[in-house]
Amino acid sequence: MDDNATCHRTLAVQDCLDSEGIQRLVWPARSPDLNPIENVWDALGRQVAGRNYPPTNKNTLIRALTEEWDKLPQQLLDNVVQTPDWETAHCASQCLVTRGLLATDLELFNHGHVTRTTPELVPPSPNYHTNGRKENLSASSISNYDCILSPFFIPHPSERNAINIVQFSDKITEDFPVICYTDGSKIDGRVGFAFVVFRSGVESENFQFRIRDECTVFVAELLCLNFAVKWITEQNSVISEYLICTDSLSSLDSLKYISSSNNIIVEIQTQLKSLRDKNMSIDFAFVRGHTGVLGNERVDWLAKAATKRKIDIDVNIPKSFSKKITKERMVKSWNQEYLISNKGRITKKFFPTINKRLSCHHFYTNYKLTQFLTGHGNFKSYLN
Repeated sequence: MDDNATCHRTLAVQDCLDSEGIQRLVWPARSPDLNPIENVWDALGRQVAGRNYPPTNKNTLIRALTEEWDKLPQQLLDNVVQTPDWETAHCASQCLVTRGLLATDLELFNHGHVTRTTPELVPPSPNYHTNGRKENLSASSISNYDCILSPFFIPHPSERNAINIVQFSDKITEDFPVICYTDGSKIDGRVGFAFVVFRSGVESENFQFRIRDECTVFVAELLCLNFAVKWITEQNSVISEYLICTDSLSSLDSLKYISSSNNIIVEIQTQLKSLRDKNMSIDFAFVRGHTGVLGNERVDWLAKAATKRKIDIDVNIPKSFSKKITKERMVKSWNQEYLISNKGRITKKFFPTINKRLSCHHFYTNYKLTQFLTGHGNFKSYLN
């Protein structure tokens, strides 16, 4: 564990850690430095400074550090690890209160993934209407959809295609014989998505899916676009031009750039590249919701109805949901410790609870204000 200082991030340090099989602990920015090794460095520095012949160059410094390190008693190392510096922790807690900071990423790392079982989870069995045709609209690596790919697994930009967005109009059906409308919905905490296919202005097929309740509408929208592209990929048709319409502007914006590491976005863009190599093109269009467009109104109804189904697709719980649950637990625990503590009485006059401080979204602190709120300034209040 280190404080992300540049001296700890050099290649020499990384090579040393790799050779010893030591893994770094994730430590978020702007967090208090409570690393117990700091106390060991202090003791080592005092020993080196107290030598009869202090080091005068690099070589003598290395020799002195090595000798004094070997002389450090094991009891000292055990004490700094097993006995936390509660005064330092108290000061750090007060500073976090005044600044309203939460080390959520660190908490997630320490406590692992937040999971929640879904009793009605069933194996993927898509229910869709295909006019008598049976198609296998399956998704690869469904459980890993909502994740960020490692840089080692992100395809080269030449293997991905950004989407091409066209302007939607009432006469657009004349230019595209096949149009897919997609939509995601979340009602009463249940998430579903659907897409419907129109051929020459007439509905021919529709698909409905429900995913885990912890997922966001954004994930549902992206999954729906992915499934629509996958459906087009599986078509054995002479048609070479398709149009996908959605009312999710955020999804279209995320698909514009080929630098994203989101698994769903990467898969959509690689599929578009594959289709382009086959001389097939897919254009995208933004349709404003609830404006009377038949396809959009139809898919909106299907997506809402999909939330009443049993879960078809088991996807990973999004990181955003895990952060939300972790943050709620942290705030609750932090608030309880804050209320029962007999310290921080001055801070409690301004912020009686943690929630009160977190609700002050536009309250910004600085050094002097923090000194005032924590009572650590040179106020000489003991003279009163």
